Amino acid sequence: MAIINPHARTPKIGSLLKAVSKYFESKASSLAATQNEAGAELKRRLRRLENDCNRLIKINNLLLDSQAAELSFDESSDSLFFTYKGESVSMKLKLADPSVPISIPGSAFTSGYPAGASKNEKDESDTEELKMVMEQLLEHYYSNAFRITKLVQQTTNQRKYHCMPITMVRNKLVEHPNSGSLYSFGYGSNGPLVKPMHHGTNEWTDAGLVPNTIELITSLNGVFENGT
Repeated sequence: MAIINPHARTPKIGSLLKAVSKYFESKASSLAATQNEAGAELKRRLRRLENDCNRLIKINNLLLDSQAAELSFDESSDSLFFTYKGESVSMKLKLADPSVPISIPGSAFTSGYPAGASKNEKDESDTEELKMVMEQLLEHYYSNAFRITKLVQQTTNQRKYHCMPITMVRNKLVEHPNSGSLYSFGYGSNGPLVKPMHHGTNEWTDAGLVPNTIELITSLNGVFENGT
């Protein structure tokens, strides 16, 4: 019987910070003064991004723990066991292909809630406070990450540079959501989510802070490690 850990894992930004610092150290004399100024802002914002990311993942995992639920998977019987407050429910999974074993991805663990609704009286005060901190920090996170992508354009030759998930979450979910997007947030194995609840088809579905940040880190490493 394997206990499934739903906690999100914190993306590592340290190597990117080193690559960016090395880039500007090597090119300081060849860059315009405005580019070096933008580079200083970029490095500062990346450090803030790292700090905020760490805080958000900690809050995300605390909220997951507050559910006091446990999920486990029995490979011998292909059954899921969900235990909450001493009560256990099992569900046998059907194999589409008997030769392929079942795996349970971490992304299966997601919880969303409408932030615009009145406070649930059953919600513990500490949990409610965590949610509000997460909501504020999460929206700020994407605004900062979006600004980082703009600074990359100013300081490098990547004039059309952008990171799709960062741009779309910031533009379509934070700043300019459509009428179908409910004011909602979520948390889970992929980290905090912006507007996971909506009516009809959403313009963009947030995959979660973790995959979005990993894509940003990978993209930025491609820019600065190549020294473009």
